[in-house]
Amino acid sequence: MGRRREDEEREEGPNEAWGHWERWGWGRKQRCLNSTPLASAREWRDLPPVPDPALMPRRIALLLILPALLGARAVRDEPPRTTKDGVYTAAQAAEGEALWKDVCQSCHLPGALVTPATTTKWFGRPLADLYGYVRREMPQLDPGSLTDDEYRVAVAYLLKQFRMPAGTTPLPADSAALAAIRIDSLPSASRTGSR
Repeated sequence: MGRRREDEEREEGPNEAWGHWERWGWGRKQRCLNSTPLASAREWRDLPPVPDPALMPRRIALLLILPALLGARAVRDEPPRTTKDGVYTAAQAAEGEALWKDVCQSCHLPGALVTPATTTKWFGRPLADLYGYVRREMPQLDPGSLTDDEYRVAVAYLLKQFRMPAGTTPLPADSAALAAIRIDSLPSASRTGSR
């Protein structure tokens, strides 16, 4: 009879070994793995809350689906274009060469456009950086004095001097489009066929 009375007390009132399950919101009493009662009521309050088991399938599904969604987004994004993809036309480079002879040749010698220092400085950077530099700093005696089209053909001529191939589409005038093109000695992955 004494044992039955202890069991009834255990069922009725919260004790440290049983009551913390109710307080964490499980709604039913479960036996602890360690059947010894906790040292104090303060100790069970220091334990981290147990996650709601009803949410577990959703969390697992999210953990499985999220990487697939992020991976699918990366596949859909186009790789950045490079200057090896032919981002200017041969006509633009010819106009740029004529402009160079008229305006730039007085300061820049014929072989001085492409040096290890210039390739080290510009390769790997967006084409918008080179265009912005040329537009801001050239011609040396009167910076910013050329038209947008003249600066664009000057950059096309520089790309030809960097031994970048000409393409079928002209060099864009939009700065955002120029920022999407990287000055590089390798073509982009979409042009080489690898994905």
